[in-house]
Amino acid sequence: MAARRILMLHPRALNLNLKGLRTQAMPDGREEKARPKRNFDLKGRTVREIIRSREEDFDHVAAKQQGLRTVLKVRDLLMRRPGRLMDIAELSTRHPDLAEAVLDYPGIFNVIDYGTGSSLFCFTAEAEALLKQEDNLKDTTEAHSLRVIRKILMLSVEKRLPLRKLGLLAMDLGLPSDFSDLLSRHRDFFKLSTTLDYTTWVSLASWDPELAVSYAEIDEKQRMDGTMSQMEMWTPKGYILSKRHRKVLARFREAPFVSPFSDFRDLEPLKIKFEKHAVAGMQELLNLTLHKNLVLSSLAELKTEFSFSNKPLDLVLRHPEYFYVSPVGEQETVFLRSAYRNGELARRSSLASIREQLAKLLGIKKI
Repeated sequence: MAARRILMLHPRALNLNLKGLRTQAMPDGREEKARPKRNFDLKGRTVREIIRSREEDFDHVAAKQQGLRTVLKVRDLLMRRPGRLMDIAELSTRHPDLAEAVLDYPGIFNVIDYGTGSSLFCFTAEAEALLKQEDNLKDTTEAHSLRVIRKILMLSVEKRLPLRKLGLLAMDLGLPSDFSDLLSRHRDFFKLSTTLDYTTWVSLASWDPELAVSYAEIDEKQRMDGTMSQMEMWTPKGYILSKRHRKVLARFREAPFVSPFSDFRDLEPLKIKFEKHAVAGMQELLNLTLHKNLVLSSLAELKTEFSFSNKPLDLVLRHPEYFYVSPVGEQETVFLRSAYRNGELARRSSLASIREQLAKLLGIKKI
C-alpha cells in the first residue's frame, strides 16, 4: 500500500498516549527517553505532536465514499417522486449542497433543460440500471438487515437506540430506506416506544447468544490454543515503532480478549480491559457496515449509546494497527484496516459491489 508520511497536528488528537507508552515512536526510529511505567492504563496523557502517515489507497476510498453518500441522499429524495423526476430549483432551495452534486456527477444524474428557466433531473440509464439491481436485492437482504440491526442494538449500552440515530447508520449499514417498516413487521425482534419528549426508541426484544459473537472471534486466524487471545493487528507501512512502543502494544494485543457484547459497565475506565472492549466494539461496529468504514461525525453522534469512548477520535488514533483515519473531504473517515487489502475490500456483499459500481460513475466528468 502506497503511503507518504506527513506531520499532521489535529486539535483533538494531542492527548492520546498511553501511560505505559512513554516512549514516542519517532519517524527516524529514535526514542524519546522517559522513566518506564510498570502498570498499563490510560492516565497521565501528555501533549505531543501526533505523527500520522497519509495512506493514499484509503484516502482514495474515503473520497469516493463521501461522494457516494451525497449521491444516495439525492437518490432517496428522487425515489419518492413520480417518474423519478425532480425540479433542480426545488432541490437547490431545500438542499443546496445536494443540488451541487446533481450538477457535478453527470454519470449519475441527467439534467433536462426545458428552456423556460425550469430544469428537471433524473438518473442516467447506467445509474438507473444499478439502482434496479439494488431494488432486486431487497427481498434477499431482509434477513441480513434484521441481523445487522439486532447486533447493533446488542452492542449498545442499554440495548436500545433512538430511531433517528439508527437512521444515521442506515445508509452505511445497507439498510432499506423503509427500514422503520421492517422494525414494525418484526415485533419478535424489536420493540418500538415513544418517550415524553417525542423520541422514538428501538429496543431489543430478546437477546440472541448466537449473534453475540464478534467477527474477530469467528475468524479462525485469530484463535490461539482454542481461545481468543488477540485481535487482528495490521502494522501500517512506514509506521516505525520504538522498542518500548512495541512492548506496550504487544501487552495490549496479548491481553485476554474482551467481547464487545459483554457487559462492561463494571470495567474500570482507562484500564486495559476497558480499552480492549472499546477497540473490539469499534471493530465490530465498523465490520457491520457495507464498506467497513464510518465518518467520524456518525461515531461522535453515537458515543453515548455505545460508550466505546467519550472521544472516538482519540480511541482510533491510539490504535493505528487496527484503524486508519482519513482526513480527506469535509469529514474524517475511520476505516477497519483488517477488512482491506491494497486499498480494496477483502470481502464484499452483493450490495457493496453494486454501490462500488455506482461510485465508479462519480468519476465521469462534465464536458
